[in-house]
Amino acid sequence: QVRQQGWASNLDEWQPGLSVLAAPILVGQQLLGTIALALIGPRLQELGIEKMARRVVHAAESIALRLEGKRQ
Repeated sequence: QVRQQGWASNLDEWQPGLSVLAAPILVGQQLLGTIALALIGPRLQELGIEKMARRVVHAAESIALRLEGKRQ
């Protein structure tokens, strides 16, 4: 599911009250790193998980483009 949607979540699983969304930074098929957003659970719910996940994925894609030498 993570590969299909392009992001992963950890909602209060590791640390109570802490929610994290993360996306891979891929150049070609090579994983160079990840970018993550950590918020308190209620704040993430307020902002919207899907909305914030799209922003995290967009940030990861922007970083990947810059690493490839392309400007967005």
